[in-house]
Amino acid sequence: NNAARLLRLVNQLMDFRKVETNHMLLKASEQDVVRFVRNVMESFSGLASRRYIDFKLVSSEDPLLLWFDPDMLDKILFNLLSNAFKYTPDGGMVHILIARDGDAVRLSIQDSGEGIDQEDLTHIFELFYQGEKHHIPGSGIGLSLSKYLVELHQGTIEVSSEPGQGTIFTLRFPVGKAHLSGEQVQTSEPDPLPHWVVRDWVEEEEVTLEALQAEEGAPKNNRILIVEDNEDLLHFLKTRLSREYRVLVAQNGEEALDLAFRHNPDLVISDVMMPGKDGFAIVKSLKEDLRTSHIPVILLTARSSLDQMTKGVRFGADAYISKPFHFNFLLEKIRSVLLNRDRIKRSADMAVIDFGSLDQVDAVDREFLSRLQAYIGENYQRQTFQVHDLCEAMGLSRSQLYRKVKSLLGKSVTDLIQECRLDQARKLLAQQDLTISEIAYEVGYSSPDYFSTVFKNVFGIVPSQYRRNLR
Repeated sequence: NNAARLLRLVNQLMDFRKVETNHMLLKASEQDVVRFVRNVMESFSGLASRRYIDFKLVSSEDPLLLWFDPDMLDKILFNLLSNAFKYTPDGGMVHILIARDGDAVRLSIQDSGEGIDQEDLTHIFELFYQGEKHHIPGSGIGLSLSKYLVELHQGTIEVSSEPGQGTIFTLRFPVGKAHLSGEQVQTSEPDPLPHWVVRDWVEEEEVTLEALQAEEGAPKNNRILIVEDNEDLLHFLKTRLSREYRVLVAQNGEEALDLAFRHNPDLVISDVMMPGKDGFAIVKSLKEDLRTSHIPVILLTARSSLDQMTKGVRFGADAYISKPFHFNFLLEKIRSVLLNRDRIKRSADMAVIDFGSLDQVDAVDREFLSRLQAYIGENYQRQTFQVHDLCEAMGLSRSQLYRKVKSLLGKSVTDLIQECRLDQARKLLAQQDLTISEIAYEVGYSSPDYFSTVFKNVFGIVPSQYRRNLR
C-alpha cells in the first residue's frame, strides 16, 4: 500500500513538472463523458458500499459527447473523488452531476463531508497547501495539479463549501474542438486506461475492523489481543498471527480494555502511541485489575529510548519491542512469553502452591493466589462450600475466576478445591485414629462412597487400600 501511495505521489510530481515546463501535452479525443465517468466510478464502488455512502451519477444527457484527454480527466476525477471520500463520513453521500451549460459541459462533484473553512478556500488550489484543520494526511499536490489539467482543456474549476455542509467542485469544459490546436487533437484511437491500477489501490487502502475482528474457525489454544491504531499494521499482524492463535483486535485503549475484561486473552500485544489511552495506560490498567493482572503484555513502539523502555517495564510490560521489527522475532517473543506462562501453570503441585517457583508472577497475582489458597484452606472442610462462595470472597465472577485460575495454574477452580481435599485426606489416612467415613466428612465430602470413588479416580486405588499400602 505504501509503495502504491509513493508511486502515485511520484507520478503527480512528474506530471506537475511537465506542466511547469510545458511538456504536458494534451491529447484530446471525442468520447462519451458520461460513460467515462461511470468507468472511473467503478474504482470507488466497493469503498462506497462498505461505508454505506450514497454514491451516484446524475446526467441531463446520456450519452454526452465531449473532447477531452482521457488520461488527464482520469487524474482529475480520481483526485476529486479521493478527497470527497476522505472527508465524507460513513452513511454520507457523494454525487456526480453532469449537464450541458450553454457552450460548455458542467461536471460537479458534491459530497456531504466536513466542509472547508473560508480561509482555506482561497488557497485550496495552491501547490503544497494543506488546511491546518484537516487531520487526514496529504501532499497538497492533487488539487493544484487538477486545476492545471482542467485549464489545459481551456476549462475552469471552482469550489464552494461551508463547514459542516459539504463541498462542491464544479468543472466546466468547452464543447466542440474549436479551442484545441491541431497537435492537441488525438487522431488515432486513444489507449485504454488502466483502471485496474486505481481500483486495486482504492480497495487495498481500506481495511474494515469488522473483518479483522472475525476469529478464525480452526481450533487454537491461545487467544491474543492486538491493539494497534494503524489499520495496515493491524491487518498484517492479525493475518500472520491467526495461523497459530485465536486473535482479537482493537484500535484504541478503551476498546482493548473492554475486550480484555470480557475475553481474558492469554496475551496482549499493544502499540504505545495511540489516541486516548496509550499503551502504557493499557498496561497499567490491566496489571492493576485483579481480573487481568495475570495477562502478559508485549509493547510495540517506534519510541525505543531507554526512558521509554524503562517506563514500559515499570508499568508491568513483559516485553518491549521497537518498530520496525522483524515478524519472526515478534513470533518467537510471543512463544517465549506463553511458554513461561505454561511453566508457571505446571509449577502448581496439587493444592499446595509452590510460590518459590512462581518467580515470574507479579505481586498482584501472588497476592491473589495467596488469598485463594488461604480461603480454600479455611473452608474446604465445609460440605456446603461451593465455587460461588469463593467468587464472592475473591470479588470476581465465576467466569473471571475460572479464567484467572486456569491461566495461572492450568486447572479449574473445582479441581483446585478437590485436590486440596484429597491432599488433606492422604495426610489423615496416614494417621490411624480416624475411619474412612470420618475422613470423608472431615475433608468436606457428604458421602463416604462418593469420597472413595473420587479418590480412586485420582490415585488409582480406594482409600482403604491406600492406608494398607502405607502400613
